[in-house]
Amino acid sequence: MGNCYTVGPNEALVRSGGWVWAWAFVTDVQALTLEVMTLNPKCDMVETAQGVAVTVTGVCQVKIMTEPELLKTACEQFSWKKHQTN
Repeated sequence: MGNCYTVGPNEALVRSGGWVWAWAFVTDVQALTLEVMTLNPKCDMVETAQGVAVTVTGVCQVKIMTEPELLKTACEQFSWKKHQTN
């Protein structure tokens, strides 16, 4: 049988691998936060154009917009940031 899922106002419900109804054990349902996320990217031993190996770290903050096309792209790009719903 299926399950009914809900998320708070600062989350988007993401469904993959099934139809609109979330079938148990068939459909993957996850929540994606719509709040500001802090990312800490790091690139180890990357060569510059002159052949010098450098390590670069950074901090950035991102917020996902709720416009349908942008939300779809965010679901693809931030799939590693989703949290499994119960």
